[in-house]
Amino acid sequence: MSKNYKILLGILVFVLALLIFFEATAPDPVDWRKTYSIKDKIPYGTYIFHESLKTQTDQFFLAEESPYHHLKDSTFSGNYILIDEELYFGETTLNQMLKWVEKGNTLFVAAAYSDLFDLDTLQLRIRGKTRTKSLLNYPEYNFFNKKLKAENPYVFKRNSSISYFHKIDTLQHIALGNTALKEENNQLEINFIKIPFGDGEFLLHSSPSAFSNFFLLQKNNIEYAEKLLAYLDLEKENYYDVYHDRNYNISKYYTSPLYVILENKELKWGYYFLLLGGILFVIFEGKRKQKAIPILPPLQNNSYQYIRSIAGLYLDKKDHTAIAHKQIEQFLIFIREHLRVEIKKIDQELIDKLHNLTEISKEEIIALFKKIQELQSSSDITKKELLSLNKKINEFKNNI
Repeated sequence: MSKNYKILLGILVFVLALLIFFEATAPDPVDWRKTYSIKDKIPYGTYIFHESLKTQTDQFFLAEESPYHHLKDSTFSGNYILIDEELYFGETTLNQMLKWVEKGNTLFVAAAYSDLFDLDTLQLRIRGKTRTKSLLNYPEYNFFNKKLKAENPYVFKRNSSISYFHKIDTLQHIALGNTALKEENNQLEINFIKIPFGDGEFLLHSSPSAFSNFFLLQKNNIEYAEKLLAYLDLEKENYYDVYHDRNYNISKYYTSPLYVILENKELKWGYYFLLLGGILFVIFEGKRKQKAIPILPPLQNNSYQYIRSIAGLYLDKKDHTAIAHKQIEQFLIFIREHLRVEIKKIDQELIDKLHNLTEISKEEIIALFKKIQELQSSSDITKKELLSLNKKINEFKNNI
């Protein structure tokens, strides 16, 4: 290495070290992402609400599977709590929610929008109100119940829009809470309602920011959450949904060393500068020292020819039974690798899971697996049956 290169490399290392120092000592910017994660202590996390709720009941559990998975369980009962900026469930899960609540359970949902809020069965419609020209557009929250209503509304001191229920059934729905934009003539809109349904009830809240760390840490706003929980029977089993909590699931499943490095600001920038330094070193030092790389012919992939040869042997022998069993085996491997579904037994749960993942009708799935079971138990499979099986499997794959 020449003297000039050594000087250049020394200057580069010094500059990189200086940049890392300034970046590491700079104050962290406020993270305003609306995660509503129980693990996040950022403004829009729900760490405080989650911890507060845990202290108020001994029957507290985290629901880590999808709502459909839990609610279809006949032994699953109590209160189910979901909080996020937006919540989308789909028709199958929504129908399961209706059945579960009808049995005498309580479903609490807080979101700025959810397809549950526009469900015709509940006779609801939701709208949003955007910011006005005022400099201060702080949402305010309060209750209608005189025993819970605060003399001064609970204020979320950050410019924001509000969501509210603009259409409700006044004969069956009970308005519990309201919201308004500060300095907008205090026009109250309904943001918290109770809907009796069968033997149970829905508690729907259109202002998830009321459960955020930022809101609950302001003045006496923690009282709002405590009063709101009065509408939940905390003596029942309480299930807090973390299936939709992205940050909870990332910390649970992604534990590689690279993830840990990128989550830490100092380590992340050190990693980036290390990569940059390596690239610059290769550019300056590797340009004239690199030897000629010989061109090697790529290895041929003979897998296709091998498969054709083996298939030809089976066809020549007219061993349709062996071919069918091989095709069934490959199809089950395909489902495991592409749909992440391990087939141990063919039952209604498997049919429902494949239907939800592929949107193929249950009748087609049932017909396919019925055909597979028949052929697996058969010791003499005809060419016609083999062709029929191949056609059904290809149709299943093409419809995914």
